[in-house]
Amino acid sequence: MERILRVKLYGQSFQIHKLKMDSSLMQRIQNVANEFNEPLQDAILNINFFNKLNIDNIRTINDLIDTTFKGLINNSKSQI
Repeated sequence: MERILRVKLYGQSFQIHKLKMDSSLMQRIQNVANEFNEPLQDAILNINFFNKLNIDNIRTINDLIDTTFKGLINNSKSQI
C-alpha cells in the first residue's frame, strides 16, 4: 500500500530565476532601458517597457524566465 508523504516547509525562502537570453537580446533590452533614461532594473518595471521592446513572444519579464530554483534559507526561523 502506497502512502503519501507530505513535507511542509516554514520559514524564509528564496527563488532564483535563470533567464533565457543571449547577448543580442540583452543589448536590445539595455537600449530600450536607455531610451527610458532609467537603469535596467527600473526600466523593466515600467508598464510600457515591453511594448517598446516590441518582441512578439516577450510581453512580460515572466516570458524571459527559463528555469526557477526555489529553496528554504538555512536559519533559525526555518522548519521542515
